[in-house]
Amino acid sequence: MSVRASTNLRGFLAAGVLALGVDQIAKASLLLHVAADTGVPIFSLLGGRLTIIPIPSLTLGLGLIGDWPLPWQAAVFGLAALLVAWLALVLYRGLGPGEVLNAVALGFVLGGAVGNVADLLYRAAVIDIIGFGAPGGAPAFLFNFADAFMTVGIVILGVELLVAEGASRVRTRPSAGTDG
Repeated sequence: MSVRASTNLRGFLAAGVLALGVDQIAKASLLLHVAADTGVPIFSLLGGRLTIIPIPSLTLGLGLIGDWPLPWQAAVFGLAALLVAWLALVLYRGLGPGEVLNAVALGFVLGGAVGNVADLLYRAAVIDIIGFGAPGGAPAFLFNFADAFMTVGIVILGVELLVAEGASRVRTRPSAGTDG
């Protein structure tokens, strides 16, 4: 294994462990401070618009499967998370030496997917920990670290792809003053 390949592996593993660790530690510490009733805010800011609140949810597909029986929701959600994890591993294996930023991004995606699967296996639902919305009502937007890390990883991959494509076009463009 070359030095650059081992750097990729270190970045991939470090990012994955960071994403998984932050997600699971945040949820575990939050759930330790919660009464028996999840869904009760631990504290609120901005007049109740921003709350720290553990809410069990399976929000795959923006609630498109919300009417399905819970076992089916869990199965679809679990399969989707496993598919994301598998894809991150496959893409990682295709990286060239020295592609550390892509390795870190794929580590974030993998760690987030594993965090959601861990929630599903050990808590029977993904625990969202921050809610944004109208005071006293159901939160309009929910947040958990696993999804945030996956989103950051995907954004990094997208930006890097655009930058690499632009650089590739610049390299292949004919020089000024030549016929081509």
